[in-house]
Amino acid sequence: MTPARGTVALALCAFAATEALAQSPIPGAADTAAAVASEAPGLVTVMLEDFSRGFDDWQFQELDRRKTVYATVPDGADAALQGRSDNAAAALVRLVDAPPTGRGVVSWRWQTDASLSANDREREKKGDDYTARIFLTFGGDPFTRGTRALAYVWAGQEPVGSVFANPYIGDVMTIVLRSGDTDAGVWVAEERDFVADYTRAFGESPPLLTSIAVLVDSDDTGLQTVARFDDFRIQVGR
Repeated sequence: MTPARGTVALALCAFAATEALAQSPIPGAADTAAAVASEAPGLVTVMLEDFSRGFDDWQFQELDRRKTVYATVPDGADAALQGRSDNAAAALVRLVDAPPTGRGVVSWRWQTDASLSANDREREKKGDDYTARIFLTFGGDPFTRGTRALAYVWAGQEPVGSVFANPYIGDVMTIVLRSGDTDAGVWVAEERDFVADYTRAFGESPPLLTSIAVLVDSDDTGLQTVARFDDFRIQVGR
């Protein structure tokens, strides 16, 4: 589902005028056209996803003839999204309509049984595989040349904090948040200021945030991997 264009901008204008938004009920996965007040002061939530209703709001994006298999799996009393790749690649994409602001926060939880720790060529085309990636795309269609994107990854060997261009598409900047198997088997929570990350990566403020995507892939290395994702939230504010 694509949020109605302009909805978020109107919400931000209302926020600036009143200096505070009243607490609103948290929407489900199918209700994100309406921006709601965040628990964090100064931020407006523009997307929430906990996969309790499946992942019908996400579009399947083929990237290889061998396709990653996505499904919902139990996560305690709730559900999570799982991607399983056997020498395969495919993404799930959810469209977003978040205008440029002074601050943008993306948060989620992820888990992997094991990283692709045998992959020692992660900056090369032959090693462009990760057990888990989160893409944010700006100003254009996802996975399209000329569209800038940030890719937050769970790497096999690259050190945490590394930032480098994707070997296939230079407009995609890879940011390593986890590496190796130290945190394998447990849920790990992440939170990033994507406006600050974009500015550091590309040297200027970001345009419209147009999508978020998950990718579990191992087609370049021919390996097998599995990862799970849950509790996505995108927030913007001034």
